[in-house]
Amino acid sequence: MPVQSIFDMLLAVFDRAALMLICLFFLTRTRHFRQLLQKDEHSRQELLAVTAIFSLFALFSTWSAVNVDGSLLNV
Repeated sequence: MPVQSIFDMLLAVFDRAALMLICLFFLTRTRHFRQLLQKDEHSRQELLAVTAIFSLFALFSTWSAVNVDGSLLNV
């Protein structure tokens, strides 16, 4: 595998990881999300909200995977 191809692949992976980190950064700046993560006890709705948020992050990392020699490299 040529060096340029490896560099392009790593750049694509870091690009997707940076996008996810930026989204998480802005999410943690909201008052509701911070309060939700700092609680000791959660209601059923709160657990569903947290599950949905982190499931979306997992789905995005899979959908935005980088194709490397027929395999998918996700964040």
